[in-house]
Amino acid sequence: MNKVKTITGYTAFVGKDEVPHDQYKSYYREFNSNQDITKDFVYLSEGTIETASAYNYDSSNRLIEEIHYLDEKEIGERIFYKRDVEGNITEIETVYSEGGKSIKKVERSGSALLHKIYNEDNELEGEKVQKTDAKGNVIEETSYNEDKEV
Repeated sequence: MNKVKTITGYTAFVGKDEVPHDQYKSYYREFNSNQDITKDFVYLSEGTIETASAYNYDSSNRLIEEIHYLDEKEIGERIFYKRDVEGNITEIETVYSEGGKSIKKVERSGSALLHKIYNEDNELEGEKVQKTDAKGNVIEETSYNEDKEV
């Protein structure tokens, strides 16, 4: 079976005459040999890039980095994923283009996930508690600010 390597989507406007016009390329996606997305571009009707992202994976095919661009070359933010030996995410570090940083530490307890969010000075900015079902789908989420208020 052949694997998808790229997908290009087009958008067209359809008038009352039901004839498509003003068609443009609206997105482009590339995939690796494991069918994981590696590049994702969304275009505006005039052909400029609205959003652009790249994704990197480790040798076990787990997401380890996201790169989000402000334009064709300038990076807006990079997101790094750290995992435990079982492959569960334990920390998500976001580095912003202006030099700021946010760190989200993830703790697991049964079917609950606790996300503690810290700024670059390691000060707690908030927490998020997620409860999941047996398949790992989030079924409840509560967010708290740095004062532990919902």
